[in-house]
Amino acid sequence: MTTLAEFLEAGDRVLEPLDDASLAGLDPGAGWRLVEQAVPVGNVAIWAHPGLYRQGFQPTVVLSLARISPAIDLGTLLDRLDDTAATLERWRVRATDRVVDDRGRLVSDTLGEFRVGPHELTASTIATVWHDGGATVLRQVVVTTFTDQVTTHSGVLRVLD
Repeated sequence: MTTLAEFLEAGDRVLEPLDDASLAGLDPGAGWRLVEQAVPVGNVAIWAHPGLYRQGFQPTVVLSLARISPAIDLGTLLDRLDDTAATLERWRVRATDRVVDDRGRLVSDTLGEFRVGPHELTASTIATVWHDGGATVLRQVVVTTFTDQVTTHSGVLRVLD
């Protein structure tokens, strides 16, 4: 297993933010509130759902956009994301699929469970990758909630995918 960070470092690749002002204007649905960042980051938007909060954990949606230079194989990038997720405590993949979308981008849809302290959590991730010139673009939507709140994920992913 090689995490994304290890892979990038070993290959002298650079991951840089790909700013998109429209990210913060998206709306993942009822109950989700955009988190104001102390220092705004143009390639990331984070939402929290106060109604799902409990036991010190705040469910979140994170949407990010980045560019990796020089370009890398799309499947390899998704494999490295999988390896990175596997470093989470008690990570278990519940479902995963990869498809090429109608725009020719490779899309990975993964549902997994893991543990943070006393909390059993579930993460749904849609990672979309494509080549743009001499770089590879990575767009990720990650919804993380308590495992018993997984039914909230599909609506968010439909809106933000």
